[in-house]
Amino acid sequence: MSIGTRIADCRKRCGMSQELLAQKMQVSRQAVTKWESGKSVPSSANLQKLAALFEVDVKWLLEEPPQNAALSAVENERPNRQKQEVLQRIYPVLGLLLAWIVVYILGRIAYGDLENSSLLGWLLGKDSSSYLYGWLLTSGMFCCAMAASALGSVLGRRRFAWSVFAGSFLGFGLGEWLGPNPAGAALGHGDYGWAIWLGMLLISAMYGIALERLNRRGIAIGSRAGYIVTLCAAALAALMLLLVRSGM
Repeated sequence: MSIGTRIADCRKRCGMSQELLAQKMQVSRQAVTKWESGKSVPSSANLQKLAALFEVDVKWLLEEPPQNAALSAVENERPNRQKQEVLQRIYPVLGLLLAWIVVYILGRIAYGDLENSSLLGWLLGKDSSSYLYGWLLTSGMFCCAMAASALGSVLGRRRFAWSVFAGSFLGFGLGEWLGPNPAGAALGHGDYGWAIWLGMLLISAMYGIALERLNRRGIAIGSRAGYIVTLCAAALAALMLLLVRSGM
């Protein structure tokens, strides 16, 4: 296995594009392409950076095993690599689902009625002292948001997945704070928390899609483009809150 092949394998295993690797190494994308194709070899300083970035030994990047040994190593590494790829997909999904479950349980603790129900009834019930939390459970919107977030994580769109989670969580907090509107009770809308939550969910989903597009182009979130996208999302959220509170 050549140095270029090892660099390409490590890059793909880390889920990085050539553009993103070039950005982290502070070189051009053409330089990375030449490394991987074997047209050039990284300098000693760049080899040290690559080893630190990929968390491997520099000697491993440089060593050239005999052909038979190399083939044997590839065959032995393949099952481990496949297992690692599966785990790299499963762990983020499990972590995200755990975050949603924690939020659900915290809601049951804060708004459920454990004293007048069994443990199972309290855990799976939909009664709530909070209008917004009760609406999320009875309408099924909580499960829909969780499913959309989990699907994004399964498909490898982690920025979208966590953006939806964060938007849902933030939307709930804003909905609890700004949602109650007794002045609108006469029209049957004494609480606008549901509208605030839905608005934040949609904005966070669009924000997550924008972040995924930036990532595919190798543009970091902390770049100028990333800041512009974040500011646009914040402006949309502020506008949505003003519209909801004004009664549309």
